[in-house]
Amino acid sequence: MIRAILSVIIGYVALFIWVMATMTGAWFALGSDFAYDLGTYDASTGWSVVSLVLGLIGAVIGGLVTAVAYQMGDATADEAAQAVPVDDLGVWQAASTTQPQAWYSYSLPFVGCAGVLLGGRIRRRSESS
Repeated sequence: MIRAILSVIIGYVALFIWVMATMTGAWFALGSDFAYDLGTYDASTGWSVVSLVLGLIGAVIGGLVTAVAYQMGDATADEAAQAVPVDDLGVWQAASTTQPQAWYSYSLPFVGCAGVLLGGRIRRRSESS
């Protein structure tokens, strides 16, 4: 469990570093004329596309770093944990050894996005009431 949490944190750090470095580089390379619509503080379409592409690449890097960091754990501890019958596992041992189904792992980002959007909508409605 701890290894999974640490690997996610490492992945977020990699994502953060990528996004900060590339967005700063894009700002200096492309300038404010590219980033904003003329005479406004509205982001231009070009800047939005660049941001999405760099964010997507960063997300892929973060996911790869997370997976690598998770796999770098102690294999002998995993083997020892799997030697225990499932019925004898404690809660923490079960949480650290369970392998989710592939569809579940792929659905998590979509469920997370839907939850964030729903939370924002609920908050917005409560402010307007």
